[in-house]
Amino acid sequence: MAGYAGSVNAILYHNIGLFILILALLDEDTSIWEYLIRCGLLINMWCQYYVNNFVQWGFIVSMVVLLVTLVLVRHYRTKIGPNFRYRLPIAVFLAADFWFTLPSRPAGMVVTPGIAAGAVLMFFLMKLSTGRQQRRFFQNLATEHLANYDELTSTKNFTAYQKDIFNHFGGRSHWQTAVNGCHLRY
Repeated sequence: MAGYAGSVNAILYHNIGLFILILALLDEDTSIWEYLIRCGLLINMWCQYYVNNFVQWGFIVSMVVLLVTLVLVRHYRTKIGPNFRYRLPIAVFLAADFWFTLPSRPAGMVVTPGIAAGAVLMFFLMKLSTGRQQRRFFQNLATEHLANYDELTSTKNFTAYQKDIFNHFGGRSHWQTAVNGCHLRY
């Protein structure tokens, strides 16, 4: 643990944890309970960096900004989720809120304004590097929707119903079992 908290690479490790938790928050397809659990995990991680510093202005400001952002992200999730133009600045804003308000010695590491700026830049580059994958993911979701739903009525088409029935009854139809069970002899 000492190598994790006090090494030169500590910022990278802390940023990866922050990145994973923030990435999970920006998923538009979660129930309110899933979202609250994810928020709880992020708030818990956030608080661990402020042990013995809960009355400092940095913690109070940071927590207010975090809570307001979490409420807004949940409220506008359908607009934010598929749109990387919104996801990127929100994620970087949360990272900046985290890094620039930390006490000078959280979790056994030293955080100066220069280190905080470097951490936010690193977070930005991490988030930017995932943009292409996220865009492809949302394009695939849109293509899947077009393949399974009627454009005019927004109801499932016949092929989608066939897949549902197929999956509901065990994934294999009786016809497939019979065909696969027959062996031709020459």
